[in-house]
Amino acid sequence: MTTRDHAEVLSGTLDAYERLEFPRGGYRLVVVDDGSRDETPRMLASRASRLPLVPLRAPSLGQNAARNLALAHLEGDWAVFTDDDARPRSDWLVRIREAADAHPEAEVIAGTVLPRFEVEPADWVLRAVRRGPSFAWVERAADGWLDPTEAVGPSVAIRTTRFGAGLRFDPSIGPDGSGQYPMGAETELLLRLQREGARAWYAKQAVVEHFVRAAQAEEPALLRRAYRYGRGRWRLRTSRLARARLRVRGVPTSLVADLLARRLTWSGARRRGDAETALRAAWRIAYLAGHVDEIRRERGLEPGLGRLAALVPPALRELLAASGPATALPARPCADSRARPAVARGPP
Repeated sequence: MTTRDHAEVLSGTLDAYERLEFPRGGYRLVVVDDGSRDETPRMLASRASRLPLVPLRAPSLGQNAARNLALAHLEGDWAVFTDDDARPRSDWLVRIREAADAHPEAEVIAGTVLPRFEVEPADWVLRAVRRGPSFAWVERAADGWLDPTEAVGPSVAIRTTRFGAGLRFDPSIGPDGSGQYPMGAETELLLRLQREGARAWYAKQAVVEHFVRAAQAEEPALLRRAYRYGRGRWRLRTSRLARARLRVRGVPTSLVADLLARRLTWSGARRRGDAETALRAAWRIAYLAGHVDEIRRERGLEPGLGRLAALVPPALRELLAASGPATALPARPCADSRARPAVARGPP
C-alpha cells in the first residue's frame, strides 16, 4: 500500500493487520510513505516489531509511481494491492490464497470492498450516486469470473510473474496530491492485462472495509470524485461517449445533449425540492464535465470547460473550475447525511 499524511487512519488499518491470519506461505507488508509530513514515519517504525513490515520512503511521487517503487521489494507468487484506509477482515489474505490456489488459470483476484462509513449517508444519497466510483464499493452475489477491470485498488491481487515480465503502473494517472487527477490508477494497468487475455476471479469472502470519512460522503466530495472519475473514464476510453463519431471541436454532440438534459433535470429537481434527483443529475454533470476537461487537455487547450461552462449550474462551477487543486463547492452537505451512526454495510 501507499500512504501520505494519513497517520491516524493508517494506524487503525495497521491495527487490523495485526489481527490478520497468515495465509499459506505467509505474507510481507510493503508500505510506501509517499512524502508524508505528519507522524506516519514514526508510526510505521513503531509497528516494525509487530508486523512483517517493510517501510519505504518516497519523495511525493504519486500513488502509481510509489507502487512501482514497492515492486522491487515483493516476494512470493502474488502481489496484493490495497489502500491505507482499507481495513481487512482477519481471513482476507487466507481467502485470496484459497481462490488463487483453486483457480490457477487466474492472473487477477478481486476481493469484496465494503464501505465503512464514519457517518452513514442517507439512503437517498446512496441511490443517487454510483457506489463503485464514489466509495470503491465492490460486491457481487457470488464467487465467479469477472472482467479484470472490475477489481479496485483496496483489494486486488496480481500474479508477480506479470511484474517480473516488466508490467508497471502508469504514473500519469491516479492520485498525485493535486486533487484534480484523473481516476483509474489500477484500472489502466488492468485494462492492459485484459487486452492481453488475463483472467480474473472474484473471491467474495476476501473482504476489506474501506473507511469513508464523513466529509467524503457529502455532496461536495462526491461531485469532486465524479469529476475525477469522468476525467479518467475519458482518458482510458472506457466511457461509451468516447466511441461517438459526431463531434464538435473534439466533444461528442451526444455529450453536449446529455449535459443539457441533466442541467434541465437538476434545475427542475431543485425547484421541486427533490434532493435525490438533483444529486443524481449533479453527479452526472460533474462526470460529463470531467470528460470535457480531459478532452480539452488532450487538445492542448486550457483545462476546464470552455464555452460548455454555460451548461453547468452556477452552484457547480467553482467545483469544476481548473483554477487550482481540490477546488470545492460551497459547503452544502447532503441532507440527513449525519442521521445515523457509522456501521459497516452488508449487501446494498
